[in-house]
Amino acid sequence: MKIAIIGAGWAGLQIGQVLIECGHNVSIFEGLDDVGGTWHPQMAYYGLTVHAPIFLCQFHDFDNWGHHNKLKKLDAIDIFENCKAYAKAKGLYKHIKFNTTVTQVKYNTNLNNCLITTLDTFNDKSDDIEFDFVISTHFNAPRIPKFPGQENFKGKIYHSNDIKESVFNNFVNKKSNVVLLGGSKSATDMGCILSKRNYEFKWVLKNMYSFICFDRMFYNYKNGKKASIFARYLSMFMMYLVSLKGLCEPAIFASRLLGVLCCPGKNSSANTFHLGILDSNQFKTVDILDNKIYSEISSIGERTITLTNGQEIDCDVLICATGCETFSKNLKIYRDEVQIKQENIERLYEHSVIPEIPALYFTGNMTLSYNGPINAYNRVACILKYIEEGLSTEQLKTIVNKEIKSIKDSRKGVSSPLFDPSCPYWVYVNAETFKMMKGIITFKDWFMFFYRSLIKHESYPYDGAEKFINARRKK
Repeated sequence: MKIAIIGAGWAGLQIGQVLIECGHNVSIFEGLDDVGGTWHPQMAYYGLTVHAPIFLCQFHDFDNWGHHNKLKKLDAIDIFENCKAYAKAKGLYKHIKFNTTVTQVKYNTNLNNCLITTLDTFNDKSDDIEFDFVISTHFNAPRIPKFPGQENFKGKIYHSNDIKESVFNNFVNKKSNVVLLGGSKSATDMGCILSKRNYEFKWVLKNMYSFICFDRMFYNYKNGKKASIFARYLSMFMMYLVSLKGLCEPAIFASRLLGVLCCPGKNSSANTFHLGILDSNQFKTVDILDNKIYSEISSIGERTITLTNGQEIDCDVLICATGCETFSKNLKIYRDEVQIKQENIERLYEHSVIPEIPALYFTGNMTLSYNGPINAYNRVACILKYIEEGLSTEQLKTIVNKEIKSIKDSRKGVSSPLFDPSCPYWVYVNAETFKMMKGIITFKDWFMFFYRSLIKHESYPYDGAEKFINARRKK
């Protein structure tokens, strides 16, 4: 099968490599000048580090971290270099077209394939290419809220992804009034960076997210040692309880009391936990900040922000650490000659497929484990299973319509459940993982995956996913 992959980050590289091993003809399209995606210097925001320890950032069957302590964390540049090393070692560079964005995907109902339009940004040249199947690995379309009065604002509004070192230094040197919006991992990253520069800012958030305590689960930065076996087993047990519907909320608050989870601020919702990780140094930096304002933005003036609690704040720079989405407004999608607009999509099949476009698959909306190359590896099993099932638009719509009627949540449309506060993310992820990987993994596979990662500190895919993929590899 001729397959196009959009994006050469660690997901695109891992998925591409496995599909090639399974005998598919793969082409990867990347808008930047090299691999790495989020970790590429042009994409990574200032001070970006990986949440997880090194061993959870490894590509399958590729260990390039022999000289590092695999329980510690790395900066974006280290992950970028590892992506390059993997692409070189696996011969993937010859499959990648750089400085090339995919601007349009047109599904042909008669041929059951896609015609993609690419733009070579270096030479300003467009091209149309047919593929049997298209996979988008993107999860970097900024989510920036719209506020009343925003059009009159004379300052700057940035998404956290846009805060490069030059941008950061510019507003610091100008001594701008900075307001940080959000309570998730990227917000804490921004808070740490500003704090380390001793820069005063206001932090507006509805709730601070709960985070996994890195020191209890992986590596204790306080004593410079591996987390104790007791702490690791406790972490695994509590994370299991957090995954259970009905027990999630009390388990999250109990986990915070036991130190398995941490929250460097006020939190009144168990739903604001999406597997973010903080080490003890990050937690301390954020926790002692007394600039947090627990409210929401109601409107924006020329140089001020008014909150729902009635407070008015001076603002020259607003940093929106408000997450990302899978769907970019720059990618147009068609079924024959009819454009499929994002706002008209009721629900995705398994968070991955627009029913009207069965030959286009999105991987960014749902994680099947921890984020990283191993998550992408597990996802390949789902992709191969989906291709083999060959579901039609009518079949996909029937399944999706049943879900809309039977599942009472707000996850309609194409938004990622990662930033949806309607129900606990970790409960939802595990339930959806078993649904999406039905016939591929068992509860034992799920248990052993987390046992290896949390207790043994080893990175392997689900056993069932490995068997499923191996059965399709070309010998």
